[in-house]
Amino acid sequence: KATAVGKAAVAAEALDEARGDMRTLMAKYNEACRQRDALAQQLEETEAAAAEVEQQLQAVRAEVTVVRHRRDGEAEAAEDLRIALDAAAADLSAARAEAAEALRAAAAADSSRSELDRQGHALKPENAALR
Repeated sequence: KATAVGKAAVAAEALDEARGDMRTLMAKYNEACRQRDALAQQLEETEAAAAEVEQQLQAVRAEVTVVRHRRDGEAEAAEDLRIALDAAAADLSAARAEAAEALRAAAAADSSRSELDRQGHALKPENAALR
């Protein structure tokens, strides 16, 4: 009788520890999901910024064309617009690089979530056995 009580106490302690481990894993999983969602939001914002820069780039190109036709002899104005076009292209390149980095970070967060899912799934048989 005392042995059964001792075994039950050990099993209860192991179950409590497993539950604690599961809570820790769930907290890590929730944090990974939060980070993934934040990175996805950041990616959306970066893509929107890239689209805006692309529109600005197209507008600058159109403006360059108009200025060149209207002021055929004014090379200085065209040079200023070319510089603006190069700056807009650099902004677009930087925004695309940010989008790519945010996408890589989102993939890493998703990978972490998958690992936490796997670990949580691996604990389920142990929890059932302890019950």
